Amino acid sequence: MKNRPWIKYLLYLILLLVLIYLDAYVGRQQALYQHHTFNMGLGYHLIFMFIRIAIGLLLGLDYITNEMTKEGKWKINVPKMTLMVLASLYFSFVLYLYLIPNEFLMNVLMKPAFILFQGQFKITSIFPILLGYFFITSFQKRTGEE
Repeated sequence: MKNRPWIKYLLYLILLLVLIYLDAYVGRQQALYQHHTFNMGLGYHLIFMFIRIAIGLLLGLDYITNEMTKEGKWKINVPKMTLMVLASLYFSFVLYLYLIPNEFLMNVLMKPAFILFQGQFKITSIFPILLGYFFITSFQKRTGEE
């Protein structure tokens, strides 16, 4: 089966392009909604989030399928899960912290991100992709010797 890797990566590419198209489509729909209603449309932003997490998961899919072929027990890379996944999760949802009704709590939770990004939050759109990738690559198979 010489063509199997070609087919696999072609399917990855098609799925990746579909997710990117969906992300752009939802962006256009959200802009129209916001233009007509003057409302941010939280639902659209959550859909953005899940599409981008799916892109990250797709980017790590090759890794996890290779791990599935290995012998051993599944282990979680706890440092990666704790530091990388939780940090990506925080920065993915940092814009939604404005919705917290308690102003003090909102300010405390927003302060690290505000200092880091200097008020420019457009960069936060990459964090859901990193979240999906770091999450899926935190699982690995290890033999008894490791």
